[in-house]
Amino acid sequence: MWGPDQPEPAQPRHTADSITDDALTAARTRHLPDDIAIHYQNAVNAVVAAEQRAERAEARRAALKRAHVALAEQAGRNQAALDAVRKLHRPAKDWSWKTFGCNHDGAHAQSCGRCKTCHPCDTVRALDAHTTPTETT
Repeated sequence: MWGPDQPEPAQPRHTADSITDDALTAARTRHLPDDIAIHYQNAVNAVVAAEQRAERAEARRAALKRAHVALAEQAGRNQAALDAVRKLHRPAKDWSWKTFGCNHDGAHAQSCGRCKTCHPCDTVRALDAHTTPTETT
């Protein structure tokens, strides 16, 4: 037993690696009055909750960033496909078209290199109705 003239028995010592959050809180609040200890514990709980919210927000941000990258990559692939179609359906270098010209209204000066119809062909007109050309022909 220990008395008033004897020191308090030593508490087990914790290292930084072995102490738990509960043990740390208990050590900090051991000599505090109950109302202060309750406020301290409430503050600790608020900090823990804020850290958890921050972790969830960071996870959501990372997921949104991955989605943004995936959408940007898909947009690049889509644009490459549209450019490839436009390249196939560009005006042909056909000298005979200049001679014989458009056979339905005479308004077209070139033929489509793929369809061999008046340029712009139906494919190019459909693309132009829904997109902006990125390649000049």
